[in-house]
Amino acid sequence: VAPVGAWKYAFIYEILPRWYPKIPERARKIGRGDARRAIIDRYLSNVITSTPQSIARVFGWKLIETQQLIDELASKKRVAIDVKIQGIKEPQILTASLKG
Repeated sequence: VAPVGAWKYAFIYEILPRWYPKIPERARKIGRGDARRAIIDRYLSNVITSTPQSIARVFGWKLIETQQLIDELASKKRVAIDVKIQGIKEPQILTASLKG
């Protein structure tokens, strides 16, 4: 935090590799699909429910690729798909650990 601006309070941002220089090299071993599945998994644990369209829009991914990743997560029982939630018209995707 820096004491600047009208409130004398501003965040200072830093790039990750300056503090953790080994992370970029370690991350190279993670494939695109694995990374995106992990992102979807973490995203759903934060937002609870979503749709493929919303996920694709949030991350700037193609809908067809997003749907394939969601289907893979569903086949591994990481997410539940086509969940009906009262008051929401579209079927939702839900982290499987929350499906009752």
